[in-house]
Amino acid sequence: MSKKCTQTSDKPDYQYSAGDHPDNHSPLSRFIMPPGQCIYFEDWRLVASDLAEDYHSNHDGWESSWPVEFRIYKNGECVWKGEVEREMEPAFYVS
Repeated sequence: MSKKCTQTSDKPDYQYSAGDHPDNHSPLSRFIMPPGQCIYFEDWRLVASDLAEDYHSNHDGWESSWPVEFRIYKNGECVWKGEVEREMEPAFYVS
């Protein structure tokens, strides 16, 4: 079963922040949601999972100590706050 998806548009304005220090959540520290980010009809837990991947890959999130607190903002107001955990998948190589 696929997840139903609505995508971000020009309005409303969606942003997110991530980190364990209060300064990580100031307006100047927020990230714009990636273009076309699915908002899953505002199921913020699903959105946070996607944003954690963006944070990990594009905003030095691999250097963070997980779990990381995420906040999602809609038009400047926090609509979701929670911790996201990163799963580690070991990879094995034979040489």
